[in-house]
Parts: sequence; structure tokens; C-alpha cells
Amino acid sequence: MRYFEFKSGLASKNIHFIAANGYPPAAYVSLFKSIKDVYIRSFLLRPLNPDFNNVKLDSWFNFADDLHDYVVQFQPKIVMGHSIGAVIWLLYSLKYNYTFDKIILIDPAIFLPNITFFFNVFRFFRLHKRVHPFILPTLKRQRYFNSKQEIFIKYRSKKIFNLISDTVLLEYIESLFDYKNSQYQIKYSPIWESKIYEYGLLEDKLIWKYLEQILSEITLIRAEFSDICTKKIETMFKSKCSNFRSFELKNTTHLLPLEQPLEVANVINRLI
Repeated sequence: MRYFEFKSGLASKNIHFIAANGYPPAAYVSLFKSIKDVYIRSFLLRPLNPDFNNVKLDSWFNFADDLHDYVVQFQPKIVMGHSIGAVIWLLYSLKYNYTFDKIILIDPAIFLPNITFFFNVFRFFRLHKRVHPFILPTLKRQRYFNSKQEIFIKYRSKKIFNLISDTVLLEYIESLFDYKNSQYQIKYSPIWESKIYEYGLLEDKLIWKYLEQILSEITLIRAEFSDICTKKIETMFKSKCSNFRSFELKNTTHLLPLEQPLEVANVINRLI
């Protein structure tokens, strides 16, 4: 069983974390540093787990199944996830009828029923790879660089990272690349990342249908300008969760834990 660990201060509180697709847990170090006296253990998804050499996926429920031995061993009480990481905790709770004390959802990658319906129509006609904004572009991502400076210049120019500080961007780069054969090689396989995008939206309908059965305290931390976790998603959660609260962080996008790690951490500190 493979996982990432981080300790802050007295490490008197435990949080279990799952990162977003394409983002190793170490990319969130600035966030983790700002959470007071916490011990964070982060379960590694298949792209970062050498036990899964073959890129094979049937459903995001596969990740919930991967998580089962981890949950049995550590019995987590407070869990937190970003994007797909948030969704996996919900899927696990539903499939295994497991109640966490607190589930903290950071801009979860869950969509409204009308969007999932149309995407799955495209999937039926095998057109989903063309209409999804990330599947094909991810496969074209540059995988090898000659230096960290070259990586930084390339990534600094990307619009998606506009609101991320140089410090956090460097942490992300450090977490994402290995030095092998005189080159820096991306270790979160774009093939895996693309496959995860491809199999998204399959379970969203089930989540909305059975969300009321989750008895955990659920907190949503949402980005003001998120193109994924919209205000309508927040409204859906409110209508279906009996023990729910939400926070919106201004001037942030889907990458809010990297854009405003201190502000996200301040919300988490209040919750725990």
C-alpha cells in the first residue's frame, strides 16, 4: 500500500487526502504547511503506483475499490480531496456504506445530470474523446525536458497556472518530474491522466441519486470561477445533504488549493 505523508507542527490531527488527476500529493505542500498541527496521509492513485503498470480503468469506482484496504487499515475520520480526489471519497462512502466524520470536498469533479447525460450519449457513439476538453490535449503533453528551468518557463506561460505563485508552481514541478537518463521525465503518465478523464462522469448520476444516504458532515470549498464545480453544483449538494456547509473562495479557479493555499487552509483549520 503506497501513500504520501506530511507532518505539520504537533501533528495531533489526522487528515486523509486524495489529489486531483495529474497532480501528485507533494504538489500541495504549501497547502499542507498552512494546516495547523496536522498529519496528512495521501493515498496514491494508480498513475503514481508502480503496482499498476498497465493503463486499465473501467470506472472511477475502481479507485474506491483500490482505497478499501487503506480505509480498513487506517479507519480515517476526516477525509479531504481535490477534484477527482473529492469524488472518490463519496464513491467509497456509497459503495462500502462507510461514514466518515467529515468529508471536505475541494472543487469536486462532479457534474449536473444534464451534462453527464449528453456526455454519455457522446460516449455511446464513441465521440466523447473529441468533445471532452482534456482527453486528447493531455495525450499531446510534452513529457521530457532538459532542465527544470525549461519546465518552469513552459509551465509559467500556461494560462491555467496564471493565479499560482512561482513557489507553488516550483513545488508542483518538483512533484511531477523525475530525473532519468539525463532528462527530466514526467512521472504522472499523460496516458493515465487522459484515461481518468475519459472515464469521468459515469458515476455522477449515482452520486446524486444516493447522496442523501451519506451521513457524514460534508463541506464544499468551491472556487468563484470554477468551470467544474459551479454554483448549481453547490445548490444540488445543499438540497441533498442534511449536514452540509459551503465556502466560496474569491478570485480562484478549479486549482484553488494551489492558487490560494493559505486561504484554503484557513477554512480547513476552522473545520477541524
